[in-house]
Amino acid sequence: MGIRKPKRIEDEFHKNCGEILKLSLSVESRLNFLLSNYFANNIQDNRNFILEDFLIKKVFFDEKRELLRKIVKREYNDRKNDIFNPIKMYDLNKALVYIMETRNKIAHGSTIYNHETQKFTINKGKSKISEKDDIEINAKLVEKIRNQAEKAMKDLIDIYMTLSIKDRMKTKPKNGL
Repeated sequence: MGIRKPKRIEDEFHKNCGEILKLSLSVESRLNFLLSNYFANNIQDNRNFILEDFLIKKVFFDEKRELLRKIVKREYNDRKNDIFNPIKMYDLNKALVYIMETRNKIAHGSTIYNHETQKFTINKGKSKISEKDDIEINAKLVEKIRNQAEKAMKDLIDIYMTLSIKDRMKTKPKNGL
């Protein structure tokens, strides 16, 4: 049957995993919204659900992140707007990668409980090369993910707002009506 884990520690582990998964899904949802609106900005009758439901949600997160990078690079070349500053985008990309790598380890990795330290760790689920492949699931990690997610979502909103202002300017009639 094996040695039982203390219920409090196991409950905290599951709570922390759930919080990290929830935060990562919130970031991905915000990215989905930005991408679907970027491509469907001229659709006036709410048909962008087709783009969102049948295209954007079917694409892997890494591909969405790469698509965002290309959009931002193109927009930065067009406008030199600070929102699209390459340094700022590097930081956003780094946060997105960290959030999704952590989410993937939790979702697909192997959970290990150490009875001596009474800690849960997760490794990437493939052959373990070193201890650095393991991540400890605790409140500190949740807080780090939360900070990264909040920053990423703020940046994604800023990008969305900047793009939608540009799009409204493009569709504004020349005669001012």
